[in-house]
Amino acid sequence: MTRIHWYRVGLALIGLIFLSACGNRNQEQAASTPKEETVLSPLIAAWQNDETEEVLRLFREIDWSQRPLFPASSPLSLSEGEYMAAVKRQRPGPNLMGEIQDFLKPLSREVLHAGKTAALEGNVSLSQDYFESLKAFGQAIQDSELTLVVTQMGQAFVASADAELVLTGTE
Repeated sequence: MTRIHWYRVGLALIGLIFLSACGNRNQEQAASTPKEETVLSPLIAAWQNDETEEVLRLFREIDWSQRPLFPASSPLSLSEGEYMAAVKRQRPGPNLMGEIQDFLKPLSREVLHAGKTAALEGNVSLSQDYFESLKAFGQAIQDSELTLVVTQMGQAFVASADAELVLTGTE
């Protein structure tokens, strides 16, 4: 090998060592940084573990007036200005639509389904709990300073819950 080749190999090794050291430091920082507890933290954990019954129980029990709703690491927590600034800093921007498609929409569908099922089984009180919780969740999102698309999702949740409350005769 020529001298230039050895020089390049040396630079590559130094780069690998540097990247390895940075990776270890980031892992240590992540381990020492306490997890941010939000209103949805227990529900998100249950959701990620596919614990549907636990998700539904937690959803009905959450105090939707508490803040913050979403972890700071989630694009769902961003205001419109924060989201636009993040998009300008980095392309592609935060995966907001992915979080809506993978979490918000399926969660609302699951709650609506549980409420409808309870109504069909004659459990009006449980049905009403689901729909009232969905409405409160939607209002919490709608009344927060989040991105326009997320607040519109909140409005859709409120409208869906209101419609189901009327259909089940509990509103």
